[in-house]
Amino acid sequence: MLGILLGIDTGLIQLIPGKEPIQVIEGPCFEIIDYQDDIAIGAAKEAGLWIYKNKIWSQCWEGQPSSARIGPDGTIWVGTFDTRLYFSNDQGNTWIEMSGLQNVIKHRQINTPPQHKRPYITGVIFPKQGEIIGIAGGGAWHTRDKGENWLQRSDGLDTMLYKIQEHPENPDILYASTGSGFYKSDDSGFSWMHPTMGIGELPCSNFEVFPSKPDALILVNEEQTVEKPYSIYRSPNGGVTWNKINLENNNAWETQPVITRLWNTPDTGFAAANGTVWASHDSGKNWISLATGLPKTYAITAAL
Repeated sequence: MLGILLGIDTGLIQLIPGKEPIQVIEGPCFEIIDYQDDIAIGAAKEAGLWIYKNKIWSQCWEGQPSSARIGPDGTIWVGTFDTRLYFSNDQGNTWIEMSGLQNVIKHRQINTPPQHKRPYITGVIFPKQGEIIGIAGGGAWHTRDKGENWLQRSDGLDTMLYKIQEHPENPDILYASTGSGFYKSDDSGFSWMHPTMGIGELPCSNFEVFPSKPDALILVNEEQTVEKPYSIYRSPNGGVTWNKINLENNNAWETQPVITRLWNTPDTGFAAANGTVWASHDSGKNWISLATGLPKTYAITAAL
């Protein structure tokens, strides 16, 4: 059991509830982690991608990843800060670059995000057909032929994307966090809604979906305060309305919290902020502290 994985300044640590944390990778700062079916990946933006398989961590790709995830079929995807997208069908042994993205960047009106030299890949998601790519500054783009042709899927969507994600059980429903808040699509990205009740139009970053009827979501939102600019919000109705979450009487944070859903359960989630990890077993309604005194955390995933 890998337990809870936390990306920190000096590598990757493993936390099993009730035990002392163990550092499993020493080195670069890990800002992206994912897990599915006994395979875990961790990405360091200045170094590359590591994979955990056969009970061993090893580096499987070198570069500057801006996004990384394990697809529903086990394919590993890596997006980069120079707007390239790679995938591996053999657990990181070999890699293929998805074609056509450079033509999208070259010939379309795509903005450069603030503090970056060019647009970059923020994620890849999987509707019923093909793939949809999120581009910071460019919105969402859909391909049905592994990148030969691309169609924009950003009607009503802020193109300054930070994260894009499909529903865990219904690939027609998509979600996005952007520079102007949270967005949702019920038609595979052909049109987007912008619910703001409770969270406004402030930038938001990470979010997680707990599938149910209705779905619950949790989201990290930026506030208009200087001392504690981050908060976690929860929606009990699929993203229509939002309320701020209290974690041990705290609802605002100096550093950005990180959140995750346990990949194979509908209602278990984890959050980390200010050196503490919390768990929820009811889709984010209630939270309990699991560990304290931890380093600053940049990413979290759970493999329990």
